[in-house]
Amino acid sequence: MRENIGMFIVEQADGSIGVQFYADADKGLEVFTELTGKAEQKPHRATYVVLDWQGKKIEARSKDLPVLPEDPNTRPDGWRLGEGPIHFPKKEEGKKKS
Repeated sequence: MRENIGMFIVEQADGSIGVQFYADADKGLEVFTELTGKAEQKPHRATYVVLDWQGKKIEARSKDLPVLPEDPNTRPDGWRLGEGPIHFPKKEEGKKKS
């Protein structure tokens, strides 16, 4: 019998569910990690569950798809410890200094 198994679950926006099993739980985790979806797809959720009978534990990871690339204009300019993100004033394009 197997020591572990991976279950890949995808829930669509309409409520339908797809399930795929991986005999190699590490390979399934690799597929889940690389999954980003496509920007034109409707929102859906992916979950990966590892049943580890040898270690007697269950691990689950979930993410909402599609994962859209972060807009570089919205990223903070830095982080201040204990306070969080900081944003510097941006120069307005097309305007000249007087």
